[in-house]
Amino acid sequence: MIRIVHTADLHIGADTIGSINPEYRIPDRVLDFFDTLDAIIEYADEHDADLFIIAGDIFHRNPNPVYLSMFAERLFRISKQCCCIVLVGNHDISGPSDRSSYVDVFSSIEIPNVIVAKKFSVHRISVGNVVLSVGTIPYPDKRRLLSLAEKKGKTSEQINSLIQKKVSKIVKALEKKVSDPAILIGHLTIGGVVHEPTSLDNDAELKTDDIQSDVWRYVALGHIHKFQVVANGTTPIVYSGSIERVSFSEEHEPKGFVWVEIGDTTSYSFIEVDARPYTTIDINVPDVKDVTAYVVGKISKRNIEGHVVRVRITIRDRKRLRMNDVYTALSGAYAVSSVQVSDRDYVVTRPRIQESVSSLSKEELLEMYFEEVEAKNPNRLMKLAKEIMEEVNAE
Repeated sequence: MIRIVHTADLHIGADTIGSINPEYRIPDRVLDFFDTLDAIIEYADEHDADLFIIAGDIFHRNPNPVYLSMFAERLFRISKQCCCIVLVGNHDISGPSDRSSYVDVFSSIEIPNVIVAKKFSVHRISVGNVVLSVGTIPYPDKRRLLSLAEKKGKTSEQINSLIQKKVSKIVKALEKKVSDPAILIGHLTIGGVVHEPTSLDNDAELKTDDIQSDVWRYVALGHIHKFQVVANGTTPIVYSGSIERVSFSEEHEPKGFVWVEIGDTTSYSFIEVDARPYTTIDINVPDVKDVTAYVVGKISKRNIEGHVVRVRITIRDRKRLRMNDVYTALSGAYAVSSVQVSDRDYVVTRPRIQESVSSLSKEELLEMYFEEVEAKNPNRLMKLAKEIMEEVNAE
């Protein structure tokens, strides 16, 4: 029996809302991500895992030295229990170049039992008297896969079609290099899966048939933040989902990892973790004498202790609403993401409190804006914005 922990999309540093921890001098919210990772590592240790998979997007973007150091400590802990494979995801690629990633340093320092998979390759891991073949598909970045000549004059759809075909060929080539038992790890998008809005609209989508094969005992995927089974049967194809919520689009999704056992057959189960809750409070204020008391009363009925909260209030005359009282009513929350007050004429949004916007990308700032103003068809707007940014960067 080969026992595997399959996790992905740690996105350390994605959410910096809340207060600064005095000991580490980093946002308390970031410590949530490390605490959840610690719980998964503890599970792997208690259940004698043979392999620990992190299928991409370890960091969110531009990790500071503290994040790098704290993650290195976790890798050393995992390495004492079993082999760990760290796959390079799109958020791990540093800057405009595809030649380096934020996780390369962990390859350079040569932590025993830790493999940083940044190439399309096959790795062989000894588990007792069995050798497990592991195919790796890091994020299929178009800068790596396509030449300038191949991209010239082509639309985004045509470029994505080329990427899909190339990755499919790469997977078929890997199939010929493995021996049973074998698994595949990838950070990519499969067409038709459920994913958070706007974030993956410009991605190349693979078909299930591109990676499905009896050669693989299990396909461990990252990139999509929602746990879901793409295909079951002889070769389960599974997204583990992210370990913590990084936006309100994930408010109602359970968070966790996948425990996999490979013997004569493959079995797996989703193990939920205690991720930080996100809660949206929608309040439509009727024609009452004391609108503030009405809003505060609605908030008081919700359990918000320890939650990241956003409030969306619709009111006829916002001047009658005492915002200080509203924030006092929200004081039991872990953090207030935003308070949005709207009437028939305009929308006023109070942005995230203590949020470090300097660490956010242009895409994330746009997504936050579209979310807060409740833009119509945000997916289409985000796709157009990305196309414009790509054209500007190309010039």
